[in-house]
Amino acid sequence: MNSEGSSVYPISHLLGPPLIRLTGLLAVVLLPLWFNPWADVAFEPAKIALFLLLVLLAGSIALPTWLRKPDALAAPPRALRRWLSAYLAIIAAATFASVDPPASLWGTPNNLHGALVLAAGPLFALLLLLSWRTLAARQRQVTALILGSVPVALYGLIQALGLDPLPWTTDAISPVLSTLGRSNFLGAYLALIIPFTLARLWEPLPSGLTLAAARWRYGVVLALQVTCLLLTQARGAWLGATVAVAACLGLLAYRWRDRRLALAALLVCLLGGAWLLLMNRVSLVRQPTAASASAPFVELRLASTATRLLIWRTSAGLIGPRWLLGYGPATFTPVFKPNSPAELTSWQDSAIVTDPHNLVLDQWLTLGLAGLLALVATVVTFYRLTWRGLLSTADRPAHARSAAALAAVTGFLVQAQFNPNVIVTLAIFWIAMMLGVAEGHS
Repeated sequence: MNSEGSSVYPISHLLGPPLIRLTGLLAVVLLPLWFNPWADVAFEPAKIALFLLLVLLAGSIALPTWLRKPDALAAPPRALRRWLSAYLAIIAAATFASVDPPASLWGTPNNLHGALVLAAGPLFALLLLLSWRTLAARQRQVTALILGSVPVALYGLIQALGLDPLPWTTDAISPVLSTLGRSNFLGAYLALIIPFTLARLWEPLPSGLTLAAARWRYGVVLALQVTCLLLTQARGAWLGATVAVAACLGLLAYRWRDRRLALAALLVCLLGGAWLLLMNRVSLVRQPTAASASAPFVELRLASTATRLLIWRTSAGLIGPRWLLGYGPATFTPVFKPNSPAELTSWQDSAIVTDPHNLVLDQWLTLGLAGLLALVATVVTFYRLTWRGLLSTADRPAHARSAAALAAVTGFLVQAQFNPNVIVTLAIFWIAMMLGVAEGHS
């Protein structure tokens, strides 16, 4: 496809693309903002309900076409279609073979990420891939991603200043949770969006703005995102964002043979690494009451690290008995609790651990080695296709778009080794992958 907008997929006009694209825009704008302040759990249940509604709406638009033209699914790259199909089939198999099939299908009150939620992310992103007929459609999707982060980041700044009218409570290090529910979730979300904002500094948009004016506006948004990320004090998210920004700059430096960008990437690594070390001792915001009442800042940092190490060690020990298909979606808590080490209670007040805080362990325990390998193969296919797109065109804005997708997915994968996943970050992770695939397959 050229930048003037010829169709990527010949069958995409049959899928009601305007309405499907609208659900994609609504997802990235509304999903981070959506919550229910009157519920006992204000954030994740409301966001999951909204996301499933959007996926159902997009699917109901596409389904009639698939029934009339079954080969419509042949449009995505064959390797991507093969591995996504394998991943979805393994989700179904792991649910059927689960230690608690009903819980694995629907989720539980402590873990809503059942099979339906796990499958919804890749299915929704695939529908969006089929509906992005033009470059302009993908640009609108990225613009919505970026603009949707502005109110989220602004609310985070309000919380950092102690001006939040809503009395949220948190046991995290930072009270800056915005509309994501916890500081590390907010940080992970921002780490995914920042590379796309950064890439806009090299991509002129068809809005009448000069490149200099666009750079100024997106530069302000980028500064807002980075400031809010700093205030979350989320180490995993900061590491993910550092890797993502360095990767984006490094890829562009390699493609454009630009030494200044290479030096900028090196500087980001040095400064980001230095701040990561200081984050264990320096607090940028006042600790929330729930956290400050338990221990000083440095001790809380040590407790957080010790907790993760205990959870990882115990989770790894649970793999053996069900290594092939795992225990099933949404079953981590009942599997982990009987094996929870006694030391964990000395570091963590809550006895409920709902996630291994590591993407590899989570996939292995949930879907087994089969699911983990299918996900890895899907991600590798994304890297291969997007890398091909980065190298195969002479269009500099296209290079920036491909680099942003590669960097965002890489940043997500880095931070996901330290944090639980929530529906917002999972949805954007899948959408970012499809944005990269669309660039490589155009």
